Amino acid sequence: MPPTFMVANAVSSIGSALRIPQLILRAVLFLVSVNNILLPLTTTYTHTRATRAIYRIGIPQASRLILRLPLYPRAIVHKPRHTFS
Repeated sequence: MPPTFMVANAVSSIGSALRIPQLILRAVLFLVSVNNILLPLTTTYTHTRATRAIYRIGIPQASRLILRLPLYPRAIVHKPRHTFS
């Protein structure tokens, strides 16, 4: 079993034991995966825009959108515009 699934299963089990709604767990897992996987590959500007968009549409609406996403979204790796050699 891949480490991500092990972590997700553990978080889900803890969440069930503490009676935390799955929606909140999925949102937290999504945000953690975004911070750990996507952010180092993107610019701070992109992250700022994404954060502003979430606050603009509101947390409940953003949570509903997150629910529609797969639990483990694939990281989209963009080629850097500038390469330093």
